[in-house]
Amino acid sequence: MMATGDGEPNPIDDKRARVVPFVDGMLRDIAAESNWDLAALMAEWLARFLVENHCGVYVLDALEKLLLSKLPHKDMAPPAVPEIRGQELHIASELYAHGGHSRLLAILVAHGAGRPEVLITRPAARDSLRPLLNLPDDRLHIVQSHDPLQQFREIACIAAKFSHVILHVHPDDVICTTALRWLAIAPHRPKVHLFNHSDHTFSVGVDLADAVLEISTFGWALRTARASLDKSSFVGIPIRRPAAPTSPAVEERLPATLFSAGSAYKFRPQRGASFPALMAELLHRLPDATLTVVGPRATDAWWWPLRLRLRSRVRLQQRLPHAEYLKQLHRCAIYLDSYPVTGGTAFTEALIQGCSVASLKGASFGYGIADGLRTASTEELFEQISLLLSRDALTLERQQVMRERALAFHAPDATRQRMESVLRDGIILPPPAEFAQDAPHLSFEEQWSRRRRVVSPGFRNDRQARLFPRFAARMLKAFGLRHSAPVALLAKAALAAATRR
Repeated sequence: MMATGDGEPNPIDDKRARVVPFVDGMLRDIAAESNWDLAALMAEWLARFLVENHCGVYVLDALEKLLLSKLPHKDMAPPAVPEIRGQELHIASELYAHGGHSRLLAILVAHGAGRPEVLITRPAARDSLRPLLNLPDDRLHIVQSHDPLQQFREIACIAAKFSHVILHVHPDDVICTTALRWLAIAPHRPKVHLFNHSDHTFSVGVDLADAVLEISTFGWALRTARASLDKSSFVGIPIRRPAAPTSPAVEERLPATLFSAGSAYKFRPQRGASFPALMAELLHRLPDATLTVVGPRATDAWWWPLRLRLRSRVRLQQRLPHAEYLKQLHRCAIYLDSYPVTGGTAFTEALIQGCSVASLKGASFGYGIADGLRTASTEELFEQISLLLSRDALTLERQQVMRERALAFHAPDATRQRMESVLRDGIILPPPAEFAQDAPHLSFEEQWSRRRRVVSPGFRNDRQARLFPRFAARMLKAFGLRHSAPVALLAKAALAAATRR
């Protein structure tokens, strides 16, 4: 165990030092597993562990190489030379009706020439994807098998028929990235490009990618940690131009109506940085204001004091269809971004939709032109909100200037053009100067280091859950009871036992 300056053990350094032995032990367990399906499920769980624990590990290409070396003999031969079906295949693990990641893929496909196609690597209902993608059946492929080896074969068979593959997969989708790595030995190897949706976490696929397409300067700053300095380019996030005018229509907006949205975890307080506490002070200063927040769960206890205290002035809901979300944007007086983890698409999209926007600089940054409107302190934020509500001419003019810049940079065709220049010419595109690149932020690694216990990730299916006693034993061996979560371990072990019955 490492020691602090006064000779006492430092639990933060101690936990971080245990990560490498844990990962090495898991890799040995995967190598020792004779069943390829189980080895793939173990690798996927390890990838998810590295995603949820910000321990400083951003790439681990040994996962894909190990699975590749364990393929059954009949699957080791290179695939036959296929007839090239198309130029561009976008691959995603899953797509959702809400959130910006799925819309990013949908926009790129909709604005692509040459009929781009889409492959979903995990079972899904075709009808649920039609509203988002609006693609005919012959351009939408879905892997319906739950068997990892069969998934591997289907992904490889489809991807081999395209010249370019653009990955939008979950950061734990090691079955997909192993299939693409296997295609490297085929007579026809598609070029693989990773859209780095998981810009602040570990992700599979970085090492195998010919190019990494960055969506934020936060991700751009981690190129050294990912060993992608020579193949990362900044392309940004495409955002659709609104059908309505892009300047706020004052008569349609409700006075002092505040609106925010984001995944539940983005609002979780960290080291005194608390969005609910911030809103409590703001609503105290604005006694006529109301607040609506989309994303929080009913079980998020950090919201309870604010809700109990202000009741009807604070409205929380977990999800909202995108069409309804846009209606809320058009009605609110000010859009406030999530905090302490700021949004990706949401803040800039709100500005483009015509909203007045305000936000503190948070734990992630560099997703859009609108970042230039974020403030560094609480008092600056409150002052900006006051000026926006009073319709201060200079403040509104600055927002309109940023809105026009955002419309130009984030236009879908402009984003496609940047992406295609990387695919076609292999050039390295740096982020534009307008993007925040040195904003103060809370380090995800620092936050993880200060947590006493590691995060034990959940399971994607029952077969993976049955493997949990192995994962629990490896965590306890590496991290001990001091850093493991005994209650969670016991609960999950019980779940795994129940699924075996």
